[in-house]
Amino acid sequence: MAKTYPSPPHSNGRLTIDLSAIVANWQKLRGKAAHKQCAAVVKADAYGLGTQPVAKALYGAGCRDFFTATIGEGVLVRQVAPKARVYIFNGYNVKAEAEYRSHGLTPVINSPRGITNWTLRRRQDRRPALHIDTGM
Repeated sequence: MAKTYPSPPHSNGRLTIDLSAIVANWQKLRGKAAHKQCAAVVKADAYGLGTQPVAKALYGAGCRDFFTATIGEGVLVRQVAPKARVYIFNGYNVKAEAEYRSHGLTPVINSPRGITNWTLRRRQDRRPALHIDTGM
């Protein structure tokens, strides 16, 4: 179900975003990851395709794990995927604790400082994801 928008005057191209193709691709990957979780990365406005339309379509197809770069993107996903697990790649920011809690967002801890901050807060309500950069 592709949606086409009018082209601006003097435009040489047109972008058609086919949400059903995105869903079909996710379903194919999910099928290959049988008995595992298959997440969707929708950071950077779903790579320019639209965070909310893409997340909503994938959530409707059964996707329950989403990754975003920022808390703001996570909030957008939460609005269309109310029961999904939404992970934030940018790490854990103590100053944003209220946003994490109120929107049910989960940080991806990516530094020793992030681990320290998380443990000092003694967060028991949510487990963070852990990203280990091996340098590869």
